[in-house]
Amino acid sequence: MAQRYLAQINLGLEPLLKDELKTLGARRIEVIDGGVEFECTRPTLYQALLWSRIANRIYWRMAEFTIPNRASAYDKIVHFNWLAHIVPHAKIELNVQWDGSQNIVKGQGELETLVKTGIEKYFMDKKKTCQWFVQDQALDEIKSVNPHTEEHLDQKHVMILLVRLFQGKLFFSLDLCGELMHKRGWRIEDGPAPIRATLASAILKKMGYHQKSKDLLIDPMCGSGTFGIEAFAMKTGKMPRNWNFYTCQYLVGFDLPLWKNCHLKDPLCLEQSTQEISILMADQSEKAVGLSQEHLKNANMTSTSTQEVTLIQSSVQELSQQKIYQDLIKKNYDRIIVVANPPYGLRIEEKNSISDLISLIQSAKKQGKAKTKILGLIYPSNQDLPPNQNFIKSMKFKHGGLSVTLHQM
Repeated sequence: MAQRYLAQINLGLEPLLKDELKTLGARRIEVIDGGVEFECTRPTLYQALLWSRIANRIYWRMAEFTIPNRASAYDKIVHFNWLAHIVPHAKIELNVQWDGSQNIVKGQGELETLVKTGIEKYFMDKKKTCQWFVQDQALDEIKSVNPHTEEHLDQKHVMILLVRLFQGKLFFSLDLCGELMHKRGWRIEDGPAPIRATLASAILKKMGYHQKSKDLLIDPMCGSGTFGIEAFAMKTGKMPRNWNFYTCQYLVGFDLPLWKNCHLKDPLCLEQSTQEISILMADQSEKAVGLSQEHLKNANMTSTSTQEVTLIQSSVQELSQQKIYQDLIKKNYDRIIVVANPPYGLRIEEKNSISDLISLIQSAKKQGKAKTKILGLIYPSNQDLPPNQNFIKSMKFKHGGLSVTLHQM
């Protein structure tokens, strides 16, 4: 039986997530601000949780109620069967959202109080306890036995509950992940201008980078290595996250054999890649290069006869003079893709860096054998790029609270 779910993503990237979920087999897809609502069977849900490269979280829509007033909302909260979904003694992290419509509550704070009071009343009536998790609060490690897998797990046992009041309807949704999905498991530290792995994958998808294409990917401002690592995982069909636990494993009816079977192959890849993988990563910072090296190791990215991953210390300006760069761009690729997420603000001379990037792609156009050369540049939407450079605004989205645009040329 199909259930209703909500996958969250950065504002502006919803169409990419819609396409990804549709490929996985989702149905009745509806795009909303910052997310995509959809229906799917359990196999498709498990595949989305394990293999989505661009979703931030996936919630299960537990219930939906039409409520005319505050008393009705409280009644629905108190009488909902919370213990059918939330593990007793779990810490609950509450995420409340209100669209400001109607006069059911006076504000988001009142809605949060209403939800907490109602859930506490329910647990009290059932002679159970309910603990609230507060962000940045120290968590105790809770050792428990998963009744579905019969495996002992050490987990920070937090269930994230999303309560949304929109246009007179009250929605209860439960997070199925346990962590934000951009946390892949390989990162030990952020570099300058960090970009989330989910954003990096979305940008690569938007630029047409996929498993079957024969591309040279160049990241001349690699920072902590996110673009290169995500590109490698996409090409090889490697699972995006190396987690050993998702919150969905605590739900009643969790299907362990099906879950394990969904680990076996990337459902977003139609076939095993036979193309060579060529990725060149560079940064002018010695610290950034060292950090990227650690992240490559943690992500199990190694060069082979058909998988060439190169990391060097070099400025953007000097990169085109490097022998490894000159050797790579002269190979027979379908495309050379240069992608850059420069640090913004006063940390760099922005205009010089942009000029250097443009010079880099121009050198690739002159020297490279590939028919197509693409530059993808992530830049603040409220700032102008150098004129007369034929940049196309490909996609606008939120990045760390800042409105940015993917420019392509």
